[in-house]
Amino acid sequence: MADQPSSRPKRPFRWLLRGFLALVVLALLAVCVLAVMGKVAESRWEKLAAEIRASGQPLTLEEVLASRPSIAPEEDGGPIIHAALEKIQELEVSQKDVFILGVEVECRFEFPERLNARCLKSTREYLGANAPVFSLLDQLLEKPLAYLHIPYKDPMDISGPVLPLISRLRFLSKAVYLDGALAGMDGDDQHMVRDVRVMLRLSQSLYDEPVLLTHLVGTAIDAMAVRLVPDLLQIRVFPDSALAELQDVIDRQIASRSMRMALLGERAHALNFLSAIRSMSGKAPLLSWDTLVPWYSAWYLSQSRVDIMLYYSRLIAAAETSPHALLAKARAEEKRSKKWRFLSTFVSITAPSISNAVRLHLRSLAESRCVIAILASERYRLANGAFPQDLSDLVPAFLDALPADPFDGKPLRLKHEDDGALVIYSIGENETDDGGSINPPQGRGRAPDVGFRLLPPERRSAVLVE
Repeated sequence: MADQPSSRPKRPFRWLLRGFLALVVLALLAVCVLAVMGKVAESRWEKLAAEIRASGQPLTLEEVLASRPSIAPEEDGGPIIHAALEKIQELEVSQKDVFILGVEVECRFEFPERLNARCLKSTREYLGANAPVFSLLDQLLEKPLAYLHIPYKDPMDISGPVLPLISRLRFLSKAVYLDGALAGMDGDDQHMVRDVRVMLRLSQSLYDEPVLLTHLVGTAIDAMAVRLVPDLLQIRVFPDSALAELQDVIDRQIASRSMRMALLGERAHALNFLSAIRSMSGKAPLLSWDTLVPWYSAWYLSQSRVDIMLYYSRLIAAAETSPHALLAKARAEEKRSKKWRFLSTFVSITAPSISNAVRLHLRSLAESRCVIAILASERYRLANGAFPQDLSDLVPAFLDALPADPFDGKPLRLKHEDDGALVIYSIGENETDDGGSINPPQGRGRAPDVGFRLLPPERRSAVLVE
């Protein structure tokens, strides 16, 4: 009988054991690699932080707040703003037909071409009831600075203490706009100029805060203030003295406006946020899931801190050069974040909002510069009997230099229309000259270009309807 082949005993768990050991080795190798990468990221962070501090830039939120100009308590206009906010709350709009602030459609967005007599009457009553608020805000102009003293305590909730304040501040600014609009309509030029100055001081208090959100609300208030001027020029002629004062006030506001404080603050807030996550995660066991998953690993958080530092530092450097350079850098950083989003999640989340904020900042800046040119053109007309043929005609008598378009760095554009109107405009966010198309298509959305229209004096009027 033939010998049967001997069968070896099967060891079904041997391959499982080998596989488990291989996984353990890979896990240990991954932990070692992550540990080394974490050390490299920490070393890079320390070097970057030292370089930034050596350059004189503040890094932490405390350092950013301390970098603002110091001021004695009695010279701080912040308490005046808070007092005005409390008073305006007590006198919130009770009528439905207050111009602009009301809820009735017929009372909104009509200024200055068409005014409803009923809405106008209710608006005057509302402003009269709030007269103590406006008298209080006049004291703001006597103070060199106004700090809002927002408490930034929770790094996980920066917007918490900010949102209620900026909502009330926008409402207050709209009330001041109304007061200035009616003063301008009534021929009280000094009162109107004072209200424009108050609105610009309110926006400046927001620019002095290290938060992007407050900066954006500041630009909205700035836009409200500067739009009041071309709005009023639609219905009447102003003397050169009032125009010159407005031009000087807005010009000084433009010179002081920058996104630097907001970007410094956002960098500090982002770093505080990452530090809070690091402290919450604690020290994970050697082979825990949290250690192996990059999102929660010490390396990933350390590398994210480096990425955030580099991202904001590049934007801050661009903000110190020119608005156009800042926009180009914001777009480049947004493109970079999309390409490497799997490695820089925190930056990829942050970049689109920053890029959009820069566009809004440049749009507001473009509007302000267009208003400066509009004021200079109107002063030129008063002196020469006609609008300038070119913006260069305004230099040096009415402008020190040609105002630059923040979207491309070139001079603003001027256009004469067939009906005798003058249009001064910026190319806007699409960075294309659309020939001074400053009216939104079908009355909705945004116009391709950013600018204002100045009518000849014989066409300026307001229609009052019952």
